[in-house]
Amino acid sequence: MGDIALSHRGYDTRRASADKNVVLPLDHLRAAVREGRIGGLAPSIYSFMGYIANTAPLVEETGPAVAARLVADSADLVLLAPT
Repeated sequence: MGDIALSHRGYDTRRASADKNVVLPLDHLRAAVREGRIGGLAPSIYSFMGYIANTAPLVEETGPAVAARLVADSADLVLLAPT
């Protein structure tokens, strides 16, 4: 996961950066694919900051746009990983 960077103005990301699987369990998901426990991963990953003061754009625009992309990628399941 060397190409994934963590940044947050109100959160010290040093510990999460030391093991990014705490935030995004991508290594574990890839292992599940290799072991045949899941069929595969979608080509894209989407992330949202935890504090969103004005949620209207997220609910009305961003959320539906991401959902449409997931449908286009034929995603059967979405993993929501709160951190």
